[in-house]
Amino acid sequence: MTESAQWSKIDAGTQVGNHAWFFRGDQTVRYEKDDKAELGPIASPWPGLVNTIFARDLDAVSNAGNHFWFFKGDQTARYETDDTLESGPITKYWPGLSGTPFADGVDAGTQVGNHAWFFRGDQTVRYGKDDTVEVSSIVSAWPGLVDTIFARDLDAVSNAGNHFWFFKGDQTARYETDDTLESGPITKYWPGLSIVLKP
Repeated sequence: MTESAQWSKIDAGTQVGNHAWFFRGDQTVRYEKDDKAELGPIASPWPGLVNTIFARDLDAVSNAGNHFWFFKGDQTARYETDDTLESGPITKYWPGLSGTPFADGVDAGTQVGNHAWFFRGDQTVRYGKDDTVEVSSIVSAWPGLVDTIFARDLDAVSNAGNHFWFFKGDQTARYETDDTLESGPITKYWPGLSIVLKP
């Protein structure tokens, strides 16, 4: 079985309006609201990533409205709608992360209005528009995750507007604004991903 047909987990994920993108290796899945999923190479929807380190094995992807952020190791790329990008060390574009563990890389990240959340190990950072940061444990910021597998080492986090999705291994959690959650296999909540993940 090829890499494209067999995922044990997802590397990264992000929400874009009524659809989501999931990433693994050099592949991506565009997931529609009606649970239709389309698999293809990352470089197909993002041709500007060809011949860059961001063409495969991503750590995190975040949709910032009019552009995307791709993260791998201590590097990041800002990808524009005209398929151009600029890239460099995370701290060049996110200077508030200097001197924190997040300067060396992130496990996951997501955009929420004028700020972003990054995750690494059991830590999270709320990154403000003015480059201010608040670092805390994941469970301090997201108390509903206490005593769950989602309290550390996340694969992806996605902001869906009125709730968040946390991903780890073959499991996911839908996290509500009142700090309640429900969780289970990814394919229970995202059945279209059964094209790449075993149900």
